[in-house]
Amino acid sequence: DQKNEALATIQTARALNERRPAGVWTSEDIIAYEARIHLRSERLNKAEELLTEVPTTIEHHLLLQVQAEIFLKKGQFQEAEELLWNLIDKFPSMIVIEPLQEVRILLSLALFQQHKINQSVQVMTGAIRLSAPEQFIRPFLSWGGECAPILLLVLETQSLSSEAEQFTNKILKTLTLMGKPIQPSNVELEKLSTSASISMREREILILLSEGY
Repeated sequence: DQKNEALATIQTARALNERRPAGVWTSEDIIAYEARIHLRSERLNKAEELLTEVPTTIEHHLLLQVQAEIFLKKGQFQEAEELLWNLIDKFPSMIVIEPLQEVRILLSLALFQQHKINQSVQVMTGAIRLSAPEQFIRPFLSWGGECAPILLLVLETQSLSSEAEQFTNKILKTLTLMGKPIQPSNVELEKLSTSASISMREREILILLSEGY
């Protein structure tokens, strides 16, 4: 990955845009992409610092997505979930576009990390069904190692069209070729599959019963 070259390019574009706005990109667009490069380079503080340059009154879809990624990196999964649901509600027509399809994947990850397995699988299934016709594979590869267990769960528990099933298998095969670990243990997969097959309320009741209620 040429992250340093990408950063230099986006910073040059930002400087040019400040001097002579082209009208194609807004300053918020460029800041969002620069922050994402920092995130991909594990420079979390730099990404957070960039977001402070934007007035809090501005609600820009890419900046909100970056903030959600920061929450995920920091283990603030509930905050990420709330922000991503809000993003989908406010920009529903834009979420289908390939780069923004990642919003659904991020939401699935935020839910998964909170052990909301059923909801996580449903959100990932929706992302697959929307992406399969156009073969939008890149958003899944960006988070491959983390979303692979959820993709396996989708194959294990959901009823997919042949197109969606082939697309999911293609993602997993590509991740394998990239050297990403995708296969959880059989015990873990069985446990997750069981969790995915019951509703959140059923899971709640089981937890209460286990605690003696």
